[in-house]
Amino acid sequence: MNKNSITLLGYPVFTGEFSEMLLAENRVINTINPHSYVVAKNDKLFSNSLKCSDILLPDGIGIVMAINILFKKRIKTLTGPDAMNFMLNYAQDSGCRVFFLGSTDFVLNLIEGKCAELYPNIKIDSYSPPFIDEFSVEDNNLMIERVNKFNPDILFVGMTAPKQEKWVYTNHKLINARKVLAVGAAFDWFCGVQKIPSKVWVNMGLGWFVRFLGEPKRMFRRVFISSPIYVVDVITVFFTKK
Repeated sequence: MNKNSITLLGYPVFTGEFSEMLLAENRVINTINPHSYVVAKNDKLFSNSLKCSDILLPDGIGIVMAINILFKKRIKTLTGPDAMNFMLNYAQDSGCRVFFLGSTDFVLNLIEGKCAELYPNIKIDSYSPPFIDEFSVEDNNLMIERVNKFNPDILFVGMTAPKQEKWVYTNHKLINARKVLAVGAAFDWFCGVQKIPSKVWVNMGLGWFVRFLGEPKRMFRRVFISSPIYVVDVITVFFTKK
């Protein structure tokens, strides 16, 4: 477990700063939020994928508040999109090679165009894998081959949770990349396909509410099923510690 982590409901939640992602020992970087916690309760592979992260970022006000309540420690929300932006700025300064794995060719083309404009020092490649529930051996081998042929310093994986975390967990030892980040919707947010909640809403802890208004069908389960289950588990731990 990372030395700057606190175990919350069995998961090593990172409590440090983005700059620690640059340390050599911190290679596999994932995020956790109340919904992913609840999904992982019934998905052992996903649970192991999160627990074995070198850094597990607190992506959501629910995680931040729970750590404050249970451990009397104030931490910041560290989202996947913000992690990606941090690493892109680092890559620009360092002239890194960056690979984007996931999403559609349309989104990847937008990402490459925006990176060429904002981060001209970065060498970029990408690949859109098939949109299927489970990759075949051939699909998987091609993905690894495409990544390793480019030999990136940083690999961003954007296949949505839990698919992306489980793929990284299963394959990270076969991948030639110094950093591997599963960042989900960050691909769509970065290129503007999805609108990012403004910092005002995020700082108020209401970024989830803005996302719910924009995508009510997709967010319904997160808000009205996963969040109550997560809150009950946090409250149970709170009173158990008394």
